[in-house]
Amino acid sequence: MDKLKLSGLKGTKQILETLSKKQGAWSEIQKQCAGISHRVFNTRLKQLETSGFVSSKAEMKAGKAVKIYSLSTKGKKLLELMTCIERL
Repeated sequence: MDKLKLSGLKGTKQILETLSKKQGAWSEIQKQCAGISHRVFNTRLKQLETSGFVSSKAEMKAGKAVKIYSLSTKGKKLLELMTCIERL
């Protein structure tokens, strides 16, 4: 997906802002992103990860492997750019 197009899609900025505050599992991040449907949230998170704006790693929690998402350096730069553009 075109990275510029991705930056303008519903939920992108909200997910990046949420991850800029705290990394977390899918369910933890989704709870913080009110107003985004599960389907849109899931699609957008996968797109952000595939594009390198979000990183993930598997961690053991309560005996289960859980995927933990965090904002990558590239994602931090995109969020800064999106915030600057909004101020124009």
